Amino acid sequence: MALSGVQVPKEIKDVADLQKSKKTHQYLVFELKAVKIDGKETNTWTLKSSSDRIPLPQQKEGEEKKRYVELDEFKAHYSAFVTKELTDDTIVFAMYDFDNLQQEGGKSALNRVAFQWCPDNLHAKKKMCFASSVEDLKKEVADNTPVICANEKEEVTFENVMKQLSRK
Repeated sequence: MALSGVQVPKEIKDVADLQKSKKTHQYLVFELKAVKIDGKETNTWTLKSSSDRIPLPQQKEGEEKKRYVELDEFKAHYSAFVTKELTDDTIVFAMYDFDNLQQEGGKSALNRVAFQWCPDNLHAKKKMCFASSVEDLKKEVADNTPVICANEKEEVTFENVMKQLSRK
């Protein structure tokens, strides 16, 4: 259990496992929310949003099945994710799947990357609750996944993420 007492619900673990094993979602975004259970208010992890996979290009008759998305299309989808989900007024933990991005040499870039997004402008109490709860979430849904801790949009641009991951 986390220092804050927030447990990770089974549904959250299940959807993250599906993203990893069955490649069901391009991204998942988790949020720590206050909910009422049996009349008491408590914090719990919820799935804030998700996205289906980026569709693979159509194959022509006789062509080998395509496994990768064009770089420009992938970048556009990733940029839309950053703009929509990593906003200045939210603290979230997100998982983005880079498996369908082809890198040089014809291989997949990597599998999943996790983002611990916590903008500086938010209240300290909210940030402290998130920080004390996120470690268990990372263990449950992002085990062995690179995690990028960021609080500014510049840190999560496509180019900067690729640079950070190539160093690891």
